[in-house]
Amino acid sequence: MQMKFFIDTFSWKKIDILGELELFSIEPVYDSLEMCITHAVLTEITHFKLRSCILEKTQVLPYKDNKVYQDALVFGFDEADASIVSHGVDEEDVYIISEDRPLLAFGKGYGIKIIQLIDFMKVLTVLEIVSKKNLYQINRKLRAVKNISKKRETSIKKWLKENP
Repeated sequence: MQMKFFIDTFSWKKIDILGELELFSIEPVYDSLEMCITHAVLTEITHFKLRSCILEKTQVLPYKDNKVYQDALVFGFDEADASIVSHGVDEEDVYIISEDRPLLAFGKGYGIKIIQLIDFMKVLTVLEIVSKKNLYQINRKLRAVKNISKKRETSIKKWLKENP
């Protein structure tokens, strides 16, 4: 089974920015992985005019697990966040990508594989879709804009040194 990645709106925005800085292109990812969004995320992508999501190659799905979806709404998450996190329950090969720290905590509480964008970049490096040099540059940029903590930046640097 192929890995599926559901990416939230804010992470798509970051992918747009990394593309503008010529640090990352999402296009090669579509050749190896299944990229997914929900209808609610599509609405936001359209509203914010995000360019990195290749809609012709992206699966657009409704929310999946009603309990998780409703619980997320009760906790104050919007429909887009609630809908993507609803796809991670009891799914072996589904990963949710979000920069929303409360959503990361919520998802982990349900046993969902939910990761930040920098962790997705690390997965892409392991799969040899992103070079280690690019991961290093992305790591530096995300730290510079305070998207990741110093501790997280250091852990990525350490991983890069341990995996030459």
